[in-house]
Amino acid sequence: MSSDPPDPVTGFVNANDAYARRFAKGDLPMRPKTGVTLLTCADSRVDPAHFLGLSEGEATVFRNAGGRVTDDFLRMLLITQMLGSRRVMVIHHTDCGLNRFSNPVIHERVRTELGLDASDIDFLPYTDVEQSVRDDVTRLRTSPKVRRDVLVTGHIYDVRTGKMSEVPTP
Repeated sequence: MSSDPPDPVTGFVNANDAYARRFAKGDLPMRPKTGVTLLTCADSRVDPAHFLGLSEGEATVFRNAGGRVTDDFLRMLLITQMLGSRRVMVIHHTDCGLNRFSNPVIHERVRTELGLDASDIDFLPYTDVEQSVRDDVTRLRTSPKVRRDVLVTGHIYDVRTGKMSEVPTP
């Protein structure tokens, strides 16, 4: 007799119930304490709360595929600037899926594996993680949607060692 594995969502809901019972941070201000906005990848191995030691209310965190600067990130960054954010950390990581495939390959895999057409989407793949960080930092520093007093830095998180290092940018 085989038993089905437990549903992970049920486990998450139960964990949230326990969290809510001991929750005592309901009065945190909307404005992040540090004034920092983080942009990083949605990869499950990349959790900035853990590798940066963050608690609720300390920073605004935005995650997407590759941790890339997108129009959606710029939209969110406008809001965080109104909330006092004057620092942005762009954090890409080693062993990222976007470093493995080109747009045509991703488009074809989406078509064959999911039966969907994503040919109109630029997934912003890259071949050099340091250069992708530099490109995104430059896009933010030159964007008319980012205040000139916002300090933007770029970093790479190593998924094998847990160490983050800064990428020198001009």
